[in-house]
Amino acid sequence: VEKIPAVTYVEELSRKGKILAYMSPQYEAMLGHSPEEGVPHPQHWLEIIHPDDRERVLAEDRRTDESLEPFRAEYRVISRDGRVVWVSDEAVLVRGERGEPLFWQGVMHDVTERKRAEEKLREAEEQYRILVEQLPAVIYVDTLEGVGYGGYTSPQVEALLGYPISAWDTDPLLWTKLLHPDDRERVLAENERANAEGAPLASEYRMVAEDGRLVWLRDESVVLRDSEGRPWRRQGIMHDVTEQKKAEEALQESQRRLSTLQANAPAYLYRCRNEPGWPNEFVSDYAQELTGHTPEELTDGAVLFGDLVVEGDRQRVWDEVQGGLAERRRFALRYAIRRKDGEIRHVEEHGQGVYGEDGGVEAIEGVVHDVTERVRAEEALREAEERYRTLVEQI
Repeated sequence: VEKIPAVTYVEELSRKGKILAYMSPQYEAMLGHSPEEGVPHPQHWLEIIHPDDRERVLAEDRRTDESLEPFRAEYRVISRDGRVVWVSDEAVLVRGERGEPLFWQGVMHDVTERKRAEEKLREAEEQYRILVEQLPAVIYVDTLEGVGYGGYTSPQVEALLGYPISAWDTDPLLWTKLLHPDDRERVLAENERANAEGAPLASEYRMVAEDGRLVWLRDESVVLRDSEGRPWRRQGIMHDVTEQKKAEEALQESQRRLSTLQANAPAYLYRCRNEPGWPNEFVSDYAQELTGHTPEELTDGAVLFGDLVVEGDRQRVWDEVQGGLAERRRFALRYAIRRKDGEIRHVEEHGQGVYGEDGGVEAIEGVVHDVTERVRAEEALREAEERYRTLVEQI
């Protein structure tokens, strides 16, 4: 008894109640009080119990005295040097041969370190809970036995999809039911494959909220493993990416409209560098009809648009463009180009510079229209007017 790492005690029964008859010497090592303090003084034990635990422990003591059931309690006591010591106290009633109660025999263990560890665990869990429930995302833990077979889902899911957290607890398959029909088969297959392989998972899909809204989610999860490295649970996070998806769809629609415009616009749309020859970074499909060269030839460096400008206009075009760029104004000019087949076309160009943060010209963007028929009409009109003037002057 005096060697085990615990305090052993005996309480005898009398007409006045229980009397402490024996306290093993470990009592002094555990609490700093000698056994001699406790044995002759019935109130000693009561006095050293922490005030916040005293009533609870006394209630359990009274209950077991009446029921004669085993006494079990964990509580705090104040040691001689003022330390708070957590003890686990268990006692059983020892009976005689005829079953008559003889005495209580008990044992007290110092469980302070365990209590501290439990408190630290509670604090860590509380901090984790606060963190999880404040994140702008849904955190979840699920089993690997199948999709939607229960676990933990953070309360943000209620604001996200409208269903109370209790609905997720009572219906393990709610997540599966809320998957958009067009995404369900794909998503379930991805989950089944990832669970079977114990692999991370990243997926985007739609869910139907309680009010009928479609919510796009990005779901990313990893597999948690037990101490032996075996797959145990899947932990993940779900982000609402609905606005991002709407923006992507709007961008795709804008690009589609732009692509349609580029493919069908009866004009040469371009973006080029401000260098001799005007190397193109982009040209619209109409470029081939205007120049006879494919858009690829005009953007990969095989053909420079500046080389298509007839030699008589080339320097003037360069000077006028540079003047507009220097003054940061739009420019408009008319000149002639030579097509791939040698035909001369008259064009009218409207453009402007694209400037960087340092003020330098990063590129030039603009549009070139074929005005050949207009120029020919204007020339024919001038010729007719000249013939008419000559005729009138000769009459």
